[in-house]
Amino acid sequence: MKADEAGQFEFQFAARDLDQMRAKLWCGKVTTARWLLCAAAGELRRVDRKQHSRRVVAKINRLAQMIIEFDRYLEINQSSMPNYAKRSLQGLPVSSSRAQSSAIALVNRRMNKRRQMRWSPQGAQRVLQTRVAVLDGRLQDGRFSLAA
Repeated sequence: MKADEAGQFEFQFAARDLDQMRAKLWCGKVTTARWLLCAAAGELRRVDRKQHSRRVVAKINRLAQMIIEFDRYLEINQSSMPNYAKRSLQGLPVSSSRAQSSAIALVNRRMNKRRQMRWSPQGAQRVLQTRVAVLDGRLQDGRFSLAA
């Protein structure tokens, strides 16, 4: 097996682990996803960097760093990660695009410098948090709920 073919073979294992990790995250299985993420990182650590160009090695190192950062993100946010598969089966939204587009339009309209009355960045943030809470159902009857 040539060195280039061996490198591609090594990368296929990491890519397979990352694909499986994405599927586990969709189903809300964060612990399993983190395990697969660590497996992909392990595969990248085993890649013989002497067989690859500097450009490829730089990409491997960047991917390894991104995996570490993503694992840290998952660790911190594990308790709030939704089960998108379950939400989808229940007919619930799995995207916040509606809230995001409303917020962007609202900010763009109000933060226009030519308007006489403008929001401060802090005021804009507060209005956006309230608007998003209304749209996703966390603010009902004047009460705010942390869980949607």
